[in-house]
Amino acid sequence: MNLSELKIGQRAKVTDIIGESAIKRRLMDMGFVPDSIVEIIRYAPMGDPVQVEIENIDIVIRKDDAKNIIINKL
Repeated sequence: MNLSELKIGQRAKVTDIIGESAIKRRLMDMGFVPDSIVEIIRYAPMGDPVQVEIENIDIVIRKDDAKNIIINKL
C-alpha cells in the first residue's frame, strides 16, 4: 500500500521509498524514512496535494510523490 491510499486520520508506518534516486532522496530529506509514523491530516479540495504529519511535523506533498512512499497501516 502507498501513502496516497490512506484516508484522513489514518496512521501508518513507512516501510520503503521507491522511485528515481532524486525523488527518493528528497522524500527521505523531508523525513519519510523507514519506521517513521505518518498520519493524513487533510487533502486539498481537488484531492491534491495532501497534508501529512510525520514525527510531529506537518508536510504538504503532491499525491504523485505520496505514491512513492510504501506504508503499512497501523
